[in-house]
Amino acid sequence: MSILIISHDWTIQNVVEQVGMTCGYPSSVAGTRREAEAKLAQLGPEAVALIVIDAGILGEGGVDLQLEARSLLQTWPGQYPGLPVVFLGTALQKYAILAAHLALVPFVTTPFSPHDLMQTIQPLLPPSNPPPPMSPNATRPTD
Repeated sequence: MSILIISHDWTIQNVVEQVGMTCGYPSSVAGTRREAEAKLAQLGPEAVALIVIDAGILGEGGVDLQLEARSLLQTWPGQYPGLPVVFLGTALQKYAILAAHLALVPFVTTPFSPHDLMQTIQPLLPPSNPPPPMSPNATRPTD
């Protein structure tokens, strides 16, 4: 499984990719919504653990961003059920997206630190390398 990054900003791509690797997930990058949808069709949504979207690809703010965000947030859950989406962007973009969609949407406001991003995405990711199950007969180490 991987993290799909939708951004045309190299810096955002790099930071998200590094945080994803720290969490145990490789990344795939798309520069536009259309490219992302093509990658999802190619890979299959089951190969993607999380989508991180730079809100700048949807618009700078205002009505254009609201319309794009509303379209995405209304269609993607039906097409890709259970696939979490996290937005990155400015405070203006955050308010435009929240105004477009009544449910809470995970959002990291720029500028952000890798730590802030990790705290947002890590709970949304399935464990990358879960420890092997312990057998019922296994003994616990003693001190």
